Amino acid sequence: MNNCDGRRFSWRHVGLVGRYYYPMLRPQIIWYPVVAALLTIVAYACSWVEWLQPVGIAAIGILPFMFYLAPLMLTRHDDRALTSMMPATALERWAFIVAYFFVAVPLLVYGVESVVMFVASLVFPGHESLRQIYNERVLGVNPSWIYDCGECVPPILCLWGVLYFKTSRTVKSIAVAGASLGAMAMIGGMYSMVVAFKRGYEDGMCGRDMNPDFKEEFLQETFSQLSPLFVIIGVMSLVAFVFMSWRCYVAIRNYQE
Repeated sequence: MNNCDGRRFSWRHVGLVGRYYYPMLRPQIIWYPVVAALLTIVAYACSWVEWLQPVGIAAIGILPFMFYLAPLMLTRHDDRALTSMMPATALERWAFIVAYFFVAVPLLVYGVESVVMFVASLVFPGHESLRQIYNERVLGVNPSWIYDCGECVPPILCLWGVLYFKTSRTVKSIAVAGASLGAMAMIGGMYSMVVAFKRGYEDGMCGRDMNPDFKEEFLQETFSQLSPLFVIIGVMSLVAFVFMSWRCYVAIRNYQE
């Protein structure tokens, strides 16, 4: 039993929690920046050749999944009986875990990606940045911070699964994280179908012919009309993140008491 629940929160004890988890997280701390840099270099190189751009998009698309599934590292040699005996409260353990997976890991992944792209833009000043190419030309949208809140839902659900489930934690955690991605993709897909039907109906009624740039125009118009949906999803995701963060704390407290 942990008898430290009555004392005040201590950042020193948060540091001790970090020292306990460091050997478990060390491979991730070392390899995540390396992999993120290599994938960004590959994606940047592919962006120069039009027929290789799908390869670049696939390479850069791996980065979010590194973030989503990062909490699975806690399933490596995590002895709950031992961690419950640490001289740290549930809140102190929760503070370290959330800070690591939602501050440190994004820096290891997206921070390295940004640095590589910045350096590449200095070396090749005549070439557009990778993010601008893929977000504006391919997707036709420039997301704001509220859109990015949805990025935090899969990893917080994965973290909750790792902390909550007692058996088959890896499989179940991946399942709950994947379910959230599937739900958001389904909502976006249904909304896109409605927008596409509306556009086709209006073009048919007005007698407009399909021009050569129809595909690009359609993508830009679709994503511009998806903006309200992205805002709603972003706000709901922020609420879900706060709620699931609290559930992660409850999961830690329940097996620490």
